[in-house]
Amino acid sequence: MARKREILTEEQTRAAGLLARGKTPEQAAAVLGVTPENLAEWGQSCEFVAEVNRARKRQWEAGKDGLRALVPKALQVLAGDLDQGEDPKLRQNAAAHILRAVGLYGGVGEPHGPTNAARVERDRLYELL
Repeated sequence: MARKREILTEEQTRAAGLLARGKTPEQAAAVLGVTPENLAEWGQSCEFVAEVNRARKRQWEAGKDGLRALVPKALQVLAGDLDQGEDPKLRQNAAAHILRAVGLYGGVGEPHGPTNAARVERDRLYELL
């Protein structure tokens, strides 16, 4: 049976964005002028949880894009350090961190969680079993 999609309020959408950017529920509630209990109630909504997950994924992608923009510089540092006789340890470590962060060296786990309310609801039902 298809479920009717819940429409989030502007406040709920803003709360999801604040939570995705790392605000605590108490901080998000204060910014929005609502109580933490309001946020806890919204957290019971599958659509709200899905919106928080979508906002987290958007944040993650924006961060990855910013790091990707640094890749050419990181590669230049590595290339320069290979050619120079100076002690390159500090610069190489910084370059390696950038490359690791964008998945070209090592790896970073992406945020996870369903981004649509139906999947959130399904996952909650599985947890009950």
